[in-house]
Amino acid sequence: MCLHARAFRKANPEKAIEAVRRWEAKNPERVRSWARASYHRKKESCIAKVTAYQSKNAERVREWKRKYEHSEAGLFAKRVKEAKRRSAKLMGSIPDPLPSRIVKVVFDNFDNRCVWCGGAADTIDHLYPLYSKPNGHALDNLVPACRTCNSRKSRRDPQKWAEICGANLETIQEKLRNVCRQAAGSL
Repeated sequence: MCLHARAFRKANPEKAIEAVRRWEAKNPERVRSWARASYHRKKESCIAKVTAYQSKNAERVREWKRKYEHSEAGLFAKRVKEAKRRSAKLMGSIPDPLPSRIVKVVFDNFDNRCVWCGGAADTIDHLYPLYSKPNGHALDNLVPACRTCNSRKSRRDPQKWAEICGANLETIQEKLRNVCRQAAGSL
């Protein structure tokens, strides 16, 4: 940027802001592509900022989520999610419900500990997301997790999530292979 432009911006901040807004209105696609590229360059710091904001403003975030769930967009998103789940169920990848003996085998073999953080596990997590694996509820895809890790992992790739939370994916997969070998005779 040349010195003349800097001096103009400094002397006329309102006009400079208005000029930027006009340019953005004329070039929405370039603005979107720039924003996406910027996010991907700084993805980790963006996620850290959002996480910090959410923990600092937990009540505000909860209230926003409550409002969103009851809004038209939130209800639509819920219907889409349910439709995807029904579709996956029809394709045979989601049995209803997950058999309790399988849940017990998973928890017992991992000592009731979350595979991601080591805390007390209270949910079953799918190592690979249900929609990315044809037989999602197979024993080699189920691991115990705490609610926090399970919801934060969401549909992330397990390798990326293991890097974020500091877990060793190879160790988890080896333990899963052992669990499958042991369970083959007992189930």
